[in-house]
Amino acid sequence: MKRKLLVLLLAALTLFACAALFAACGEGGADGDGTGGGNDEPPQHTHTFADDWTYDETHHWHAATCEHADEVSGMAPHEWNEGTVTLQPGCTEEGERTYICECGAFKKEPIAPTEHTYSDEWTYNGTDHWHAATCGHTGEVSDKAPHEWDGGKITVEPTCTKAGERVYSCACGATKTEPIAALDHAFSSTLTYDGTHHWYPCTRENCNAQKDKAEHVWGEGTVTTEPTCTEEGVKTFTCTCGAARTEPIAPTGHSYSDKWTFDETDHWHAATCGHTGEVSGKAPHEWDEGTVTRQPTCTEKGETKYTCDCGAVKTEPIEPLGHAFSENLAHNDTHHWYPCTHEGCSEVIEQAEHSWQNGVCTECGAKEASEGLAFSLRGQYRGSYYAVTGKGTCTDTDIVIPYEYNGLPVKEIAYNAFLWESTLTSITIPDSITKVGSSAIGYSDLLYNEYENGLYLGNSHNPYRVLVKVKDPSVTSFTCHEDTKIICYGAFDFCTDLRNLTLADGLVSLAEDTFV
Repeated sequence: MKRKLLVLLLAALTLFACAALFAACGEGGADGDGTGGGNDEPPQHTHTFADDWTYDETHHWHAATCEHADEVSGMAPHEWNEGTVTLQPGCTEEGERTYICECGAFKKEPIAPTEHTYSDEWTYNGTDHWHAATCGHTGEVSDKAPHEWDGGKITVEPTCTKAGERVYSCACGATKTEPIAALDHAFSSTLTYDGTHHWYPCTRENCNAQKDKAEHVWGEGTVTTEPTCTEEGVKTFTCTCGAARTEPIAPTGHSYSDKWTFDETDHWHAATCGHTGEVSGKAPHEWDEGTVTRQPTCTEKGETKYTCDCGAVKTEPIEPLGHAFSENLAHNDTHHWYPCTHEGCSEVIEQAEHSWQNGVCTECGAKEASEGLAFSLRGQYRGSYYAVTGKGTCTDTDIVIPYEYNGLPVKEIAYNAFLWESTLTSITIPDSITKVGSSAIGYSDLLYNEYENGLYLGNSHNPYRVLVKVKDPSVTSFTCHEDTKIICYGAFDFCTDLRNLTLADGLVSLAEDTFV
């Protein structure tokens, strides 16, 4: 910045001097050309300048050759060229560059030391590598570092018994060699075998070593091809190593199925060997005593199935039984009749209305149903059946429960219905009753129908329909009457020694907590 201000100042001074000189040299003539002219003015003076340059450190100019030594022409700052190296720098010593202006002026500037130069190639020894100096300073190195070895390359493969060799390389070009230990044998986990022996071979290439060589141990053999009636089979024997050998199996002759084949009259074992004309054990069927598969009814036939051990069956019809009417009248609240005694048959004969006399039918002995008893509807849907729930307004001491009430069957004696009814002497229970609730009967002076050690209630044609209780609770064995249909709650109370109990086949209701 200071140099630029100096140049501008010098330029201004030069212009000022030239103007003064021109004014001075121009005196004596009106036209100012220094030659004189009109108006008798003296001639004008013109400055002259040297062709060579005059210069100092910063500028150059043409100096005046006239008597006006302070006058200059073409004054300007030096314009330096790109310079020329006149002294080469060294690794540690400065060099020199010379710059020249067209005026002949010159200047010199230092060139910084070049520092050391190094080869692009690596130099190395057994442990390290570096770039050596190329500037003559042999003690100087660059990038010195330990070798960085690669994974190595096997140049000599090891064998089971001989060591190998591996060469490691560094990027600098250095190498090192290390031995590879002998591999030792690598025996297979799978046996190899020939016709007589087996062993574990070494799996290394070109190694024929063997371990645990031994003779084959053959098993009992397995039939791999079954013999036929006329052709040999094959039995294969195997060793644990996987080796195998075979032996022939003699033909078996004809073979027969274990299962029977049969027709309507005979049975036999059919040949399984493909010779369909061959049979074994052919004989007539031997029928068992037969099993009734469909019971005959009064009007329809039944059926008996007979079976032979071979699996054959035959059936024979059983003729209808025909009706077998009871010798005793059965009854409901309004009628009596002689029913057919065959199970499932509803046929009756001589059905007639009761002939009441003093509340008892003179024909069948049925008792007329008590009036005023209390009832309650039961069932999933209202009106399905009735349960008798107590005496209601009835004053009878001999209670007769009806078969029906309001057109619906009476099927149940409800919980506590006749408990503590001390005035009762008897209860007649019709066949329509199928359930007796807990504590429905008890603690009264009822007259029971006895059978062995049991106390029962029922009706004229089945006095043993309901087992109320065991008379002597100390019994160890008890058998119900064969006509028993219902066992009341608590019938076996306190029978702590009871060990054997025989129930009736036709039992339809067994109250909860019977054996409490």
